[in-house]
Amino acid sequence: MSNLPMILFSFLFSPAFPQSTADFDANGRVDFADFLSFAGAYGSSEALYDLDGDGKVGFPDFLVFVKAYQTENASTDAEAETVPDEPPAGDPGERSTITTPARTEHDLVLVPAGEFIMGSEIGDLKERPIHTVFVSNFRIDRFEVTNLQFAAFLNTVGENKDKEDHKLIGLEERYAPEFAFREVQIVQSATNFSLRDPDTANHPVYKVTWYGANAYCEWIGGRLPTEAEWEKAAKGTDGREYPWGNELESNRANFGGNGDPFDNGTTPVGYFDGSLRNDYQTQDGSSPYGVHDMAGNVWEWVYDRYDSRYYRSSPLVNPKGPESGNSHPVRGGNWGAIGDDIRTASRDSFQPEGTSFNLGFRCVLPIK
Repeated sequence: MSNLPMILFSFLFSPAFPQSTADFDANGRVDFADFLSFAGAYGSSEALYDLDGDGKVGFPDFLVFVKAYQTENASTDAEAETVPDEPPAGDPGERSTITTPARTEHDLVLVPAGEFIMGSEIGDLKERPIHTVFVSNFRIDRFEVTNLQFAAFLNTVGENKDKEDHKLIGLEERYAPEFAFREVQIVQSATNFSLRDPDTANHPVYKVTWYGANAYCEWIGGRLPTEAEWEKAAKGTDGREYPWGNELESNRANFGGNGDPFDNGTTPVGYFDGSLRNDYQTQDGSSPYGVHDMAGNVWEWVYDRYDSRYYRSSPLVNPKGPESGNSHPVRGGNWGAIGDDIRTASRDSFQPEGTSFNLGFRCVLPIK
């Protein structure tokens, strides 16, 4: 006679095993990755997966794992997830302007409070699972921060470092003429910062570190967007793959091989707005809220720390990223990226001190 009823009885009425016993990868939670590890050890005698201590990994251990998994995820669900009673602060895409301490201006748009679908089923595992997230009201830069704006910031602070001595932007790198497009378009002479080429004033600044992007946004009275804020501003509430819809179109964004006049480099911010530009017809590539260049041009820093598995356990209300981690996400792809990498859900990461000739940022202003 099968002993399954006795196993089930013992499981249901025994004290709960601590969740940590099933956290095989020691990442602080019991999740799908732990299930995959357990499944790979099923039938073996590996002590790590022998949760009931009987010398073999079998069905009783599976029941223990299920209980640990349910306990953790039930507590997560219970926490999350009271959706705030927060009404929209205005109409979607409602525009406003602020003036910085250096008298430069930022054009912002409103992203109203509410839920949206975060992640994608067609991308990498780091974009899954798709999940519904509530994000509070915020305003976000309509355009990426430009060379002119960042140079004005540097001239105001008077040095290329923050209060903790972190570098703000990589100004020292020089290249051979055929790679001149990689050079930062800001040059330093003592405490003065100016543009290398005035024609790039309205191009997005790049080679900014996370520290530089964070310091700039704080300087204007805001901060970097969270991953959730950035993605909602890029895709809206209908789960679209690109800011303009679900199909890749070459004349709506600056990405690798798209055929725009600015080959091997950035375009001016807001370039893809439906205008005819020197015989090149653009189409509007902005998001449902009117935010430009959320696909291509430059990657954009966000506030959170990075974890490729964060979506498996992230809060469903105003997630701010994992509590620890050595890198930060970058979003939106860049001028050299393939089409798949400029999707609204695509994620990558950089070390905070890292710089790249295709990495910039934009800011948000939360609404209190």
